[in-house]
Amino acid sequence: MSELTRPLAHADQAAVLLQIAKAVGSGRVRLAQTLRGITEAGAAALDVERCGIWMYDGTRSSIRCVDLYEASKHRHSDGTLLEAADYPRYFGALAKERVIAAGDAVSDARTSEFDQSYLKPLGIGAMLDAPVWGGGGVVGIVCHEHVGPRRPWTEAEQSFSGALADLVSLALESDRRTQLEAELRRREAHLRTLSMVAHDVVYELDDQGRYLHVSPNVERILGWRPEELLMCSVREFLHPDDVDQCSQGLGRVRVGQPPVTVVARHMRRDGSECSFECSLTAYNDEAGQRRVVVSSRDVTARLDAERESHELQARLARGQRLEAVGRLAGGIAHDFNNMLTVITSAAEDLLVSLPEGQAAREHALQIAEAADRSAALTRQLLVFSSREMLRQEVLNATGLVTDLERMLRRVIGEDVRLELELDQRPAWVRVDPAQLEQVLVNLAVNARDAMPTGGVLTLSVARRQLTRSPPELLDPISPGDWVELRVSDTGSGIDPAMRERVFDPFFTTKEPGQGTGLGLSTVYGVLRQLGGAVGLQSRLGEGSAFSLWLPLHELPPEPADPAPSSAPSESRAAHILLVEDERLVRDLVAECLVGAGHRVVVAATPAEALELAAEHDGFDLMLSDVVMPGMSGVELWQRLKQRWPALPVVFMSGYPDRASTGQTHVPEGATFLGKPFRPSDLVSCVVRALPTPG
Repeated sequence: MSELTRPLAHADQAAVLLQIAKAVGSGRVRLAQTLRGITEAGAAALDVERCGIWMYDGTRSSIRCVDLYEASKHRHSDGTLLEAADYPRYFGALAKERVIAAGDAVSDARTSEFDQSYLKPLGIGAMLDAPVWGGGGVVGIVCHEHVGPRRPWTEAEQSFSGALADLVSLALESDRRTQLEAELRRREAHLRTLSMVAHDVVYELDDQGRYLHVSPNVERILGWRPEELLMCSVREFLHPDDVDQCSQGLGRVRVGQPPVTVVARHMRRDGSECSFECSLTAYNDEAGQRRVVVSSRDVTARLDAERESHELQARLARGQRLEAVGRLAGGIAHDFNNMLTVITSAAEDLLVSLPEGQAAREHALQIAEAADRSAALTRQLLVFSSREMLRQEVLNATGLVTDLERMLRRVIGEDVRLELELDQRPAWVRVDPAQLEQVLVNLAVNARDAMPTGGVLTLSVARRQLTRSPPELLDPISPGDWVELRVSDTGSGIDPAMRERVFDPFFTTKEPGQGTGLGLSTVYGVLRQLGGAVGLQSRLGEGSAFSLWLPLHELPPEPADPAPSSAPSESRAAHILLVEDERLVRDLVAECLVGAGHRVVVAATPAEALELAAEHDGFDLMLSDVVMPGMSGVELWQRLKQRWPALPVVFMSGYPDRASTGQTHVPEGATFLGKPFRPSDLVSCVVRALPTPG
């Protein structure tokens, strides 16, 4: 038994994780073997009977067990399938929580749905499940199942389960990269094979470059009979762009220079082209005439394969670069939102205190407007980095484009003609309508700017069935049914040197002050977060075409009845625990709350908050940042709820709209306040979150 799969009933959990991480990082262990080792180590480290790894299918409608280890039987199995629709509470919780720690699986609301079909038949009393993340969403689950009575899960065990899920995610990513590298090696080996088995066409030329002799296989390869070529000039059968280099090669060997190799395109009899690698050697015949022997090998397939290989490598490198830039942009936007909260609040205070007509008030107004514009920029950065949650719904893309037509005609002006090419079949996609509309408007504005003297802007919607990913896409997509939205223009086109950078944030070719450089990076971020991809095709002087690919979705569900709105509570003085690691934001929020009549206990870290909580009998509200050193705000709230189960909470974050902040998710039912915010927004949010008296 290998080091990775040795029973570890009493091993230190950190050592277990380190051991698995080393095995994953080495890349020498196959994925299936790695997953088996993880389930065995997970069962041993937490002393549970069953440990399994489950993965979503392509439509995310079901999960399948890829490996289940039963400790008492030392047995692995797989294949069990569960439909997500049968367990809505469990899968809903999975998408929002770091771990599902169900000490009493039968009574826990998140896992009780498994009672009759799974828990009782197997004797499972407790479950500890952690989601596996990948590509911006949950792709699978690591399940620890305790057979026997109820079992409370410690924080250390929960952290271990989450870390084990992170290692599964790392193993999946490592396997994906290994497959890409194997594909590159396969292509290279294929190229070598082609070069060895290719048949050469051999011919002899006189001093005028005319065919004297031609090998018979020319008919099989080029379609010409040998006698048709005799005494014809080789120039007649070369691509015009390659004539000069071939003539130069012939000239060098005729004057006695060493053999020369050139690559040139030859015309077949049917009018098509093929590329030949030609080796040129000269000699003197019996009459003393200078002759050139040319050995030509068809390298069309090899060059095509090399081109595809280079494109694959470039696509991989570009994806890694944009991923790194996205992580950086998301972090910058988060920190910037903290600073904007202070600036926005200070500006609002100045506007309240300064009378109308004072120059200082005008300056404060300019500060507030600049802060609002900066906040809009950070939102675009968060979209690019896939950190801003999109409000998705299923809709017909054809209908969305039709509804957008009137506004687009106003945006592009009278000099540009708008043409729609719409598939007659419904093109259902799951998107954020506002974001998709903004994407199409951004592309339309760019197209308009590329046609300063007028032209044609074509917006098309079509359903596509793919067998392979289109080569122009920045990120490859899988075969299947897709919807393509294409925005094309007849403008100036994009310089090839610029195409690699047009999706980078802040890259723009416009004059200073004419654009932020975030339009196309936002397009990239939105499409990536929706599970799609964006592509670009362009030729200088002819125009450009941006293609947006989205998965074809099933018919939308019946519209749900709107939820009744709840009126906010009346303002009252409250005892509030404030937890914020950023000093300027912490001081500002505390000042606002005290000014609103509340009593505030301030903590700079979650650890300090726990110490302060031990000195108090309770709080009316907890107000906390989400991402902090040592412990997240969500984890802190869960700790405090063990003592005060009804404690309400308001979470603040520089990642807006309940967005994912790494592995931390703001739970449903908690109030969320996105940074930057104004003091009035803060006070109103606190009032709404406080429980109604009585």
